Amino acid sequence: MVRDNNRHVSGDKSDYMIVDIEYAQSPAAFPDRECNFRFDMVGLRWPAKGGGRGSGAVTPVIMEMKTGDAALASYPTGPEGKDLSPGLAKHVRDIESFLASDSGSATSGPYELLRCELRRTFEVKQRLGLPSIPERMKGLEITQKPEVLFVIANHQPKSKAFGKELLRLPERLHADYKVATVQWMGYALFAENMRPLDEFV
Repeated sequence: MVRDNNRHVSGDKSDYMIVDIEYAQSPAAFPDRECNFRFDMVGLRWPAKGGGRGSGAVTPVIMEMKTGDAALASYPTGPEGKDLSPGLAKHVRDIESFLASDSGSATSGPYELLRCELRRTFEVKQRLGLPSIPERMKGLEITQKPEVLFVIANHQPKSKAFGKELLRLPERLHADYKVATVQWMGYALFAENMRPLDEFV
């Protein structure tokens, strides 16, 4: 996914780019709230349509990738069964907690830190001339509301695991949740191929 959306010809043409993988924040950053979250990928949506690239407007994106049906379900774990294995329902629960606004604020501290780190990491990679930045991507204007993107790989259509897990998903309030589909084969991500999660369910 990083290669197809950040590099080569497809990286300049896709609508998404990955800034970091295995993203995590230090628990010391926000000691008063749960902050032990880890996301597969974080990045930016910079759509080719609508003039967004000319303005530099980009949307923060949290991406979770699931490979195979065994990775989809959230099962109770822990001594009292209160924890969940890292399936889609757990990811939604964690992301909603991560994004839930702090008292007296429009957003959460962890989310604002993510937005700052997306910009900072992008700018560092750009200054270093790393090939993981699409050539045409220059200045950024990061929008407020994030997008959450589920990328489901190697799903067996006959399996019922995916459908059952979709019915377990918690309420989704703080982001636009989508599921990636593809244009033929490959991992280049295009906005017109994204389906809103509610519609997908």
